[in-house]
Amino acid sequence: MLVTLVDLGLGNINSLYNSFKKIGVELNVSNNIKEIDKSDKLILPGVGAFNYAIKRINNLEIYDSILEFNHKKKYILGLCLGMQLFFLDSEENTITKGLGILEGNIKSIKNDMKELKKILLCRNADTVVKLTDKQLSEEATTSWFWS
Repeated sequence: MLVTLVDLGLGNINSLYNSFKKIGVELNVSNNIKEIDKSDKLILPGVGAFNYAIKRINNLEIYDSILEFNHKKKYILGLCLGMQLFFLDSEENTITKGLGILEGNIKSIKNDMKELKKILLCRNADTVVKLTDKQLSEEATTSWFWS
């Protein structure tokens, strides 16, 4: 099985490569269309701005290859920014069209408590948790909430 870690030049490639190697998964690291096309699975990582990542995908001419990979029902794992790229668009910096693999839009969270209280994503959790005002004030100091 050929697993390709798509190198967009956006961050955590070596760390991811070493992590997968440690658990016995051999990765091909590439941004070459032919290597992506012959892969069985893709990992799309990324750290940075949505609009710059899409620009990199377009400049590398792999946008259509990623969509075709998905169309063939092959597995794609999106990590961090890579997962955000699956959506229709993002309003980060400027409204930018995404890959459109998943319905939905990446929206900015306003930097005020009223907006932040609406929904909180808890890192290292397997669910999205919506907290009430009371829970927010009671649980905001627990290590579970902030870990």
